[in-house]
Amino acid sequence: MTNAYVASNSIPLDALPSTKGVVQKFLASITNTGNATYAPDGLAAVPIFGLGGQQLQGGEIVSGGVATLVSYIGPLLNAGALCWVLFDCTGGSVQVAPATASLQAVQVAQVPAVVGDMREMRAAVSGGIFSIVLNEIGVKTAIGGVGHIVSGISGLTFNPATVGVGGMDIGTAPASGYVAVYVIYNPTTGTAALLGQAEVSPIQPSTYTGTNMPSGYTLSALCSILPTTSGSALVVVTQRGRTITVPTVVVLSTSTLQSVYAEVSVSVAIPKSACRVAGYGTIGNSTVGATTVLHIASSATPTGENQIADAAAHAGRFDVLISDAQHIFWANNVSAGTPSQSIAVSEYEFQV
Repeated sequence: MTNAYVASNSIPLDALPSTKGVVQKFLASITNTGNATYAPDGLAAVPIFGLGGQQLQGGEIVSGGVATLVSYIGPLLNAGALCWVLFDCTGGSVQVAPATASLQAVQVAQVPAVVGDMREMRAAVSGGIFSIVLNEIGVKTAIGGVGHIVSGISGLTFNPATVGVGGMDIGTAPASGYVAVYVIYNPTTGTAALLGQAEVSPIQPSTYTGTNMPSGYTLSALCSILPTTSGSALVVVTQRGRTITVPTVVVLSTSTLQSVYAEVSVSVAIPKSACRVAGYGTIGNSTVGATTVLHIASSATPTGENQIADAAAHAGRFDVLISDAQHIFWANNVSAGTPSQSIAVSEYEFQV
């Protein structure tokens, strides 16, 4: 067996250790490629653990290196049964436990964690259930806290009708509101899950800051903000990255002449934490051939202005950043007649 280590002591052991602290040293003849075992003096093979409390992954014991093992029997490792703990090996990688404070050594998976940084996020709501597939996401204990990269997420679901892991943190989802969904992570078990929280003001935190985190889960990252129906069910959406498409919601329909930019609320269509909104605008005019121009912008200055213009009924797409939470700005001008216009939202992007 590639990862099975054996050795003979000058004074052979007549039985495996029944206590902690028995030291063994041997010259390794092979480099481990995964989980490994050690069998001294022809006795039974027992698994080797690293200082981080996990079985070896590969490269901790190196061919030609001197390995030091110490026996351990206790509740922390190997379900309480005897195991060997690798204290060091010449030239070998050192296993460490996940860091929980700023001056501790970190695992490789913890180093690049940027909270909420997602790769290949694909998600949707179907049948009232939110499901995600995610290549990786950075989770943290808090902004500036200890981080970890969770990878290979598939099949995690969120049901707003339940409470706890895979459901709301407490209570029920808001009616005709928004639910923030977090990836939460238990570093002890290596388990990821989803947890929902009613959207808070003025902006949803990038990590879960509530008081109802399920036991054992200490790291988190915001992964979605979803709209709900009047019955507190999830609206059907499709999500890629942090962009969410929703069924069209009309936020303005008027025949008003508006030469100065006016603010219009889009709270029925986007959450407080939305940083971008997109959709389409329509224009028309009571006078055939009269030109109508609909202006949609991020602010009254205006910044990020989009225009939809024509001498006939027309529709066009807009896409603007949000400068005032859940609001956009609009104006119009006409060459003659009475204009008619509408603005509808079909997409938003949230920030972390």
